[in-house]
Amino acid sequence: MSILLLALDVDGDVIMNHVTEETLTKVSVNTDSNVANATITIAGSTYIAPQAEKASTGELSKFKAEYLDNFNLWVEDGIVTEDIVIVQVDNWKDDVFADDYKLKTFDELEKYIQNNRHLPGVNSERLVKKEGYSIQEMNVSLLEKVEELFLYIIAQEKRIKQLDIKLFKLEKMMLFNQK
Repeated sequence: MSILLLALDVDGDVIMNHVTEETLTKVSVNTDSNVANATITIAGSTYIAPQAEKASTGELSKFKAEYLDNFNLWVEDGIVTEDIVIVQVDNWKDDVFADDYKLKTFDELEKYIQNNRHLPGVNSERLVKKEGYSIQEMNVSLLEKVEELFLYIIAQEKRIKQLDIKLFKLEKMMLFNQK
């Protein structure tokens, strides 16, 4: 059986396409019924929100028109999903465990935090509130901080072991001197 499929393109022109029952893709919007294998194809940037028409006029303060120059989808109030996959990551950084990595000393780190009120390599609260942030870039920064924490923990563990050895030697000397 052949079906005539009608749709509107972005200019409002009617698109006609003949499809068979096997290739027909259904779209479900504002309904309680699930449609198996449903897909929707949208050409261009998309803004999904109760007040989507206000996005194009600049009436929504948190939406900036330049977002749609760099991204294809804006969903107001968030997205609920089971997973997000980020593909083709060109700026992944994993150099913390390299021999030439310069880990800040505790004093340098403390001074940086006192002066800037945030960790080095992580955007400030002010900047995030003003410009938002990229999940990909934040993940890279957070991974770097976690790896640095492990280096600090390893260094602390070595120091504790050295202090334990010194303490053992001092206790041994004190016992020897008591005899």
